[in-house]
Amino acid sequence: MKSLAQLRPLLASVARSAQAAVLGAVIVSASVGVYYFGAQVQQLVTAIQAASSAQAAIKAPQASVEKKPLPPAKVQEYHDILRRLHPAVTIDITQEGRGLSISVPDVRLYSEWMFALYSLQSYGKSVLWEADRVCLKECGGPSAVAVVHGYVQSVQFK
Repeated sequence: MKSLAQLRPLLASVARSAQAAVLGAVIVSASVGVYYFGAQVQQLVTAIQAASSAQAAIKAPQASVEKKPLPPAKVQEYHDILRRLHPAVTIDITQEGRGLSISVPDVRLYSEWMFALYSLQSYGKSVLWEADRVCLKECGGPSAVAVVHGYVQSVQFK
């Protein structure tokens, strides 16, 4: 029987062969994993590029905002409502018939004037009001004047 000293070189040689085999298996396994990971990354990149191309091909609809002035009959309707609800405020239809002039002769009626202006917006859910002119105190006549016109706004998609 051989002594332990004689078997050591043989055992060392077997251990080195085993280490080399394990190391080779790890390298092969890692290489296969990297290959499949790379293939998945490539598929993901391809899918993202395809989705981007599809989104670029879809055109967003064009939108335009359309403002239609109130017809004189509607302006008259709002005029009548405001005069009935705010008797202390002077409310006149403008010369062209498309707007309202809302004024007070005395600065002490300023809060009533503001209330008439603010409440005007609430009377028609689809009607918007825009001020053409606002004057406070130095108006050459009344203490406060606002000239406003109403319109209906819609958004059209093409």
